Amino acid sequence: MAGRCFLVCVVLFLFTGNGSAQQLNSTTIHEIIAQQLSAHSDTSPGSAAAVRVSVDESIVAAYGVADKKTQTPVSDSTRFFSGSTGKTMTAVVVTTLIADGVIALDDPISKYLSHKEWFAELNNHNDITIRMLLNHSAGIPSYLDDKAFFLSQRGRRLKGYTPDELVTYVATEAPSGIPGQHFSYSDTHYIILGMIIEKVTGKQFYDLVQEIILDPLQLVNTTPLVGREHERLANAYRKGGLLRRSLKIAGPTLKNERLKFIPDYEWTGGGFVTTPEDLATFYYTLFTDDRFARQRALMISPENLNPVSEKVSYGLGVYVVMRNTAGPVYSHGGDFMGYRSAVFYDAASNVAVAVQANAKIYEPIDVGYAILKALKESRP
Repeated sequence: MAGRCFLVCVVLFLFTGNGSAQQLNSTTIHEIIAQQLSAHSDTSPGSAAAVRVSVDESIVAAYGVADKKTQTPVSDSTRFFSGSTGKTMTAVVVTTLIADGVIALDDPISKYLSHKEWFAELNNHNDITIRMLLNHSAGIPSYLDDKAFFLSQRGRRLKGYTPDELVTYVATEAPSGIPGQHFSYSDTHYIILGMIIEKVTGKQFYDLVQEIILDPLQLVNTTPLVGREHERLANAYRKGGLLRRSLKIAGPTLKNERLKFIPDYEWTGGGFVTTPEDLATFYYTLFTDDRFARQRALMISPENLNPVSEKVSYGLGVYVVMRNTAGPVYSHGGDFMGYRSAVFYDAASNVAVAVQANAKIYEPIDVGYAILKALKESRP
C-alpha cells in the first residue's frame, strides 16, 4: 500500500548542498546508520537501513529484534515486505516494454483488457491509458480502501484474491477525478498494469522482474511475495481496534514462521520480500546505470510527471522532488501488513538510502532523513 505524498514531502528537506557520502569512510557511515536506527527505535521492535555510496560499496546496519517472542535480532540479511516500493520495479518492467516497442504509453487499456468481465462497468474505461495508470492519474479507486474488500479479509485470509477480483471490488465506484487531470494514488492502477504486462508478453510478471532487474543486479535477497513461507522474514506488528482484531488483520503477521494470511494480492502493487541493501542497490543502479537509461528517461520525463504538490510530482512509478538548487530526489515508500519501507536516491549527493522496519507505526522516511542529515553534517 503506501507510497503516499507525506513520504516525499519530507524528503524535500534533505540535502541542500552538493556533498557526497563518499567523502566519509564506511566505518563512519555505519556508525551514523546505527545511531539513527537506535534513536528512532521506540516505534518498532526492529529496523535496518542501507546506504549505497557507489557501485562497489554499500553500508548496512540493523537494530532491535525481528521477532518479539523469540528475540531473534535483526541482521543485515533480515527481510521485510517491500510494500509499494515495489511499484518502481513494476514501472521498470512496463517502461522496458515501452522502450522495446511492445506497448505505448498512450495505449488505452481497452486495447488489452476489454474482454474482462469488469471492464464495461469500470468508469471512464475508454479514456484510461497506460501512462495514467503509471502516474496515478487514471482515477480508479484503490481496492485497499474498499469497505467490501476490507471486510472480506477474515474469510479470505488463506485463499487470497485474483487480480480480476481486486478490480471488481472497485469497478463500479465513482472515479476520483477526470482521467489524466489529477493525482490519486491507487494500488488498483498497478494491478491493472500487471494484467497488461502478462497479456502482451505471455510471461509471468515475477519472471520478467527476475529477468530485467533481479538477475542483472544480483538482488539475491529479493523474492516474490507469494505463499506463506519466506526465509529470514521479520515478524511484523500491527495495532488495531476491535474490528481489525475480529478480522484477524491486527497483531503479529507470523505464526511458527509462517504468514497468517496469503499476501499474493499485493502482486504488481509491491509484492516482494527484500532487504534495505537490495532496495538501495536497485535505486542506485536505476538512477545511475546506463543499463536503465531508456527506462529512467521515461520514468522521470517532465511530460510524464503528475503534480502532487508545488515541488513534488509522481512520475512513472516513482516520486520526484524538485529542489531549487540541489537537484532532484527520487523516492517511494511502502506500507503493507505492518512492514514499513522507504527508499530514495539523492542526485546531489549520489547516494541511495533504504530503511525498513517491522511495525505499522514506524516512519522510515524520518529515519532516512536523519541518516542523510547526519551524513551531511559529518562530512569533512
